[in-house]
Amino acid sequence: FSHFMIVVILSNVLCMFMVHYGQGPKWDVAMSASNIVFTGIFVIEMILKWISISITPYFQDGWNIFDFIVVVVSVLGVILDYAQISSLTFLPLLRVLRVLRIFKLIPKAKGLRTMLMTLLWSLPALGNVGAVLFMFMFIYAIIGMNLFGNIKFADQITRLANFRDFPTAMITLFRIITGENWTQLMSDCMVKSNCIYVKETYTVMALNTTVMRGTYLDGADNSTLISFLPDNIMQNQCSPAPILAIMFFCSYMLVVAYLMLQLIIGIILENIEVHASIETMSIKQSHIQLFVETWEELDVHGTGYIDAPSLTALLLAIPSPMGVKGQDHVAMRIQEIVQSVNIPFRNNRIHFLETLHALAGRVAGAALPADEEYMIHNKMIQRLPKEEVPLKYSVGDYYAALYVKTSIKGFLARAKLKPLFDAYLAQEKEQDALLKANPNAAIMLKARAMATLSRRQRDEILSTVTSIKGTSGHQDGVGKGSDTCQQHQEGSLQQQQQEPDSPDSSVPAPHSRR
Repeated sequence: FSHFMIVVILSNVLCMFMVHYGQGPKWDVAMSASNIVFTGIFVIEMILKWISISITPYFQDGWNIFDFIVVVVSVLGVILDYAQISSLTFLPLLRVLRVLRIFKLIPKAKGLRTMLMTLLWSLPALGNVGAVLFMFMFIYAIIGMNLFGNIKFADQITRLANFRDFPTAMITLFRIITGENWTQLMSDCMVKSNCIYVKETYTVMALNTTVMRGTYLDGADNSTLISFLPDNIMQNQCSPAPILAIMFFCSYMLVVAYLMLQLIIGIILENIEVHASIETMSIKQSHIQLFVETWEELDVHGTGYIDAPSLTALLLAIPSPMGVKGQDHVAMRIQEIVQSVNIPFRNNRIHFLETLHALAGRVAGAALPADEEYMIHNKMIQRLPKEEVPLKYSVGDYYAALYVKTSIKGFLARAKLKPLFDAYLAQEKEQDALLKANPNAAIMLKARAMATLSRRQRDEILSTVTSIKGTSGHQDGVGKGSDTCQQHQEGSLQQQQQEPDSPDSSVPAPHSRR
């Protein structure tokens, strides 16, 4: 079923690829029909999960909740499509959310799941690196506003990319991180010519010249004109120093774009390696997950405890290396595991964390430095029940006591059955002695035993007795001896059935002895 759903999801994604601008009415109908089919399949999948695991456990899993949201959004999209309501502004958003269906592949594909888990594990470290990155961007934004806040607009320094206010400066710096035209931005911030802006129209009577508003003047070429203009109608939009622009942009690219981004990539790669090393460990995530699922079946109320004898059922349901499922001599292996671990015995019960830690540590345990061991011990002790009196016994002691108890019971049972067994051996010796004295007595002994046997068992014993008769050295032929044996057998059986309580029934008849 899982492989079938993967095929369905991939087919749905393929149909999404086929949607294009200017498609005809028939193509619209085909795409709508395919959307209905895929939505129906996802609804059926959700209902089947409800039936198999019930509704409450279904919503306890994060991926199931995500699937539920995808199904609800898909159903709403289908309803609104056929309701022909075009005035809703969020209708295109519902159609866009159909792309979330591709994320249903993640829990079904091991590689995608591994990559996603790696990214999730990287979030704490990425958060720290992101905070440092934001701090650098904040510092450079403030510096850029002070150095290049009045720079003249050019090819790259525009209304959307400049340092005149903090939000725009942050966006500009984020754009520089991508490496898009950062050298041209640096060149525009190095401008020194035609960068004196005239804010108002002004007429210089001495030069008989009128300077229009919005004109850019050059400090070297228009020095005479600038000397006649008042300062309040001019704005210097030149770079303070080209070397400052070079130092600003090069240091930002070196520190932020190269160093910090490479650090983020390094963290992700390190987590990928860590996750890969975890997959090669003796105790994998799948083993722990199976342990948790088995524990949930034994601890139906979620108390965190199970009875100590239930440890046997737990070990039988978990494969190696934590359990004994699929192995031979399970009783001996369970005894070895229980005696080799130290699981505290808490009033005929065992705790979840202590059991998991002991079973996993038996396989993958390693010596830790004292400080790390103390730290891990403090974390675990906070989640364990508080005991006023120190625990004296472990589950190994409990199982040893059960083993001793079973051994004593077996000894007493053997002692009770010994007289009967001795009597049975004496009877066997007596019969052996009788057979040695009179080989023909075997016929009557077998006949008495066959009185309580089934017909098939009688036939088997009769054939055995016949072979004994045939090989006893008598002068009669095999067939004749067999017939005589059968006649004597039938006569003895009839006599026993007619007189079952006769005290002389145990004594063979004279003709039988002959």
